[in-house]
Amino acid sequence: MKMGSLCAPPFSSWRPAVSSTSSKLSSSCPRLTSPTPLPEDYTYGMSCYSQSNSMEQEGVELQKANGNVQKKRDIYTITSLSRDSFRHEPSQPSQSSAVNEPSLRSCVLSWAYLFNLLWISIGRFNFFFLPVILNVMINHLADGNLTLVSRYTNVFAVAQLCAVFGAPWNGLIIDRNKGKQRAPGETEKEADLRSSVLSLFITSLVCLLFCICASIPVLPLQYLTFILQVIGSVFLFSGNSSFISIAFPSHFYGMLTGLGYCLSGCLVLFHYPLMIVVTDVLQGNPVYVFIGMTLLTLLTFIHPLYIYLHCRRLSAHRPTPPKYCLHAITKPEVTANF
Repeated sequence: MKMGSLCAPPFSSWRPAVSSTSSKLSSSCPRLTSPTPLPEDYTYGMSCYSQSNSMEQEGVELQKANGNVQKKRDIYTITSLSRDSFRHEPSQPSQSSAVNEPSLRSCVLSWAYLFNLLWISIGRFNFFFLPVILNVMINHLADGNLTLVSRYTNVFAVAQLCAVFGAPWNGLIIDRNKGKQRAPGETEKEADLRSSVLSLFITSLVCLLFCICASIPVLPLQYLTFILQVIGSVFLFSGNSSFISIAFPSHFYGMLTGLGYCLSGCLVLFHYPLMIVVTDVLQGNPVYVFIGMTLLTLLTFIHPLYIYLHCRRLSAHRPTPPKYCLHAITKPEVTANF
């Protein structure tokens, strides 16, 4: 045996057959391009992981050179991602938003809510006292004439039905600035808060006129008293709901409104002992009671005055943009602290 044969690799005799086979395959298969286009999610070979664990990410980088935008696409396959990485996790609010978000306790103890509570409590006490004392008051002014008492009672009942026609007016007053151009840097919430000042003032003014007319012992003047009572009641409840929805967070609306009606309803419980005082002590003459209610109504003007001053304070602290770029400056909404 020759020495060269010992150094030859095993199965060297098969080499010509293998080379001929590979030449045939290389001639039949394309080397650079595929005859048919492959789908975008095509992967070569077998994968043992589940479909949720395989993901293809496409990164597109924009490069600007000499004013020409070139796109370079880099496709790569992620093969070592866990199942938990694809699980959807709800976004958590940032700490800054949690700090700026007022709590229910801070809303209840704010001056805006306390003045609003005083405003609606006195308004409910005054407007709801008239149906309680109506029969005694009309009987005293009519000198016991049952015909006049029945007539004025029927007029008062019909006037309560007219509250449907007076209900939309308060909403028109509050929304009178909707769609109009706001001051530079003023948010929509600040504009609505400024619009509610007129509604609060009109309600306090109607309540004051109502008490003044009821305290004047003139029977024909009570027609005007009935009308003011209906208008004031409508403006009171609609204005309270609108103000709470504007000034405080929406998710506290039900709690703040219910708490206000509950506390103001406790004041209405004093109607019964006051009725006993009018019938037994004052002999059916409620003039002095309405005079006291007139003085009490003056406290309701604190609420619109405070909101007006608060809006003025917000506008004073608002930065004034330059005149040449008023149209191009926008200011993010800031939660007003009362």
